[in-house]
Amino acid sequence: MGNLQVECQFNDVRSVCPAYLFLLKQGAAGEIYNDCSGSMHSLQEIISAFERITGRSIDVRVDPDLVRPSEVYQLCGDPRKVKDLMASVGLPRILPTLQETLESVLAGDRHNKY
Repeated sequence: MGNLQVECQFNDVRSVCPAYLFLLKQGAAGEIYNDCSGSMHSLQEIISAFERITGRSIDVRVDPDLVRPSEVYQLCGDPRKVKDLMASVGLPRILPTLQETLESVLAGDRHNKY
């Protein structure tokens, strides 16, 4: 892998898809919407969470060739516009936690409770 300290957002498809469908119906033409979690996690944090959940150690090696000199170390969006628009019509914007998302991935969960 590349730099494990890079922090970005990991979005759960169970929240992204409903938001996209909502925006297709309710979003204003020409407006820009940032559908995101608003929470950053490092790649190392994701690896550590998978280790905690599974009780297994993951052997990860950083490949210097994959570490980019112009790396963006933190990338995070602001979800308020989508959340506020959904709330204005009485729809809650439910964002699964990182733990819930990773557990769902590992379980192969196909049930959408969000």
